[in-house]
Amino acid sequence: YSIQLSYWCDAGAMILTWVRGVQLRAVCDTNHPAPSF
Repeated sequence: YSIQLSYWCDAGAMILTWVRGVQLRAVCDTNHPAPSF
């Protein structure tokens, strides 16, 4: 496959990881309303 396809796959994985991290942080803030690190 092409390098561009690999780039998009890596970018998609990074975006999914970032979105999951934001959702996880939101859940943690909801369950524990303490200052987030």
